[in-house]
Amino acid sequence: MDILVWVALIGVVAGLLAGMLGIGGGLVIVPALLFVLDQMGSSVPMQQAVATSLASIIATGAVSAWSHHNRGAVDWHNVRLLAPGICLGASVGAVVAGWISSEWLKLVFALFATWVGALMLKPDKGPPTIRHISRVQSLWLAPLIGALSALVGIGGGSMTVPFLSAHGVNMQRAVATASAIGVFLALAGAVVFAVTTPSDGASAANSLGLVHLPSLLAITATSMLSAPLGVRLAHRAPSATLKRVFGGFLLLMALWIGFG
Repeated sequence: MDILVWVALIGVVAGLLAGMLGIGGGLVIVPALLFVLDQMGSSVPMQQAVATSLASIIATGAVSAWSHHNRGAVDWHNVRLLAPGICLGASVGAVVAGWISSEWLKLVFALFATWVGALMLKPDKGPPTIRHISRVQSLWLAPLIGALSALVGIGGGSMTVPFLSAHGVNMQRAVATASAIGVFLALAGAVVFAVTTPSDGASAANSLGLVHLPSLLAITATSMLSAPLGVRLAHRAPSATLKRVFGGFLLLMALWIGFG
């Protein structure tokens, strides 16, 4: 089977997870693309994997956010509060990702995936105490979420969803709001990646900057189709089992990328 067909199938899984959990698109896409781009002989496979993953989240996140919005689940007040700082942080994170070596970027991704995987495996707590998000929090936390998310090629849901949940936003609404915020994050980071020259100074084949266009098209086409299904599942099905399975998968991916 053609290797880009496998990338397209990964897009299906990424879209489902993005819609259902507000998390997971990039954390699935980056390891898959790292393997694909390695096979294609890319000189900077990890940077391209991160850049292409982030670019794919623009369309996937938009479809997911629109589906959630149609159900009245997106908290647009929190989107407006957090999006500016997250965009600023994402731009900085993309610059750093294009500058550091692939080996360091792999290590950052492995550590991040380990942390998120461990969070996914933790038992759910009771209903959170409602605490409104302050503007002071949005000034320091939003750029941090944006920078780290762009650095590892994700839409930020793995940090945004727990943060919103801790402030009294129910899970479905937190997922919906994180999907909308992720679109702004991905757009800001992808623009920087698209104008970034590979660290070895060579032009990457079939790429716009560090974004690998064939992989981007394959992932976007399938993830946009599966994201609305993920949204329906998020509003109908309990996600505890899926979270545990996904957490275990992330720990395996962290071991593979960190020590493979």
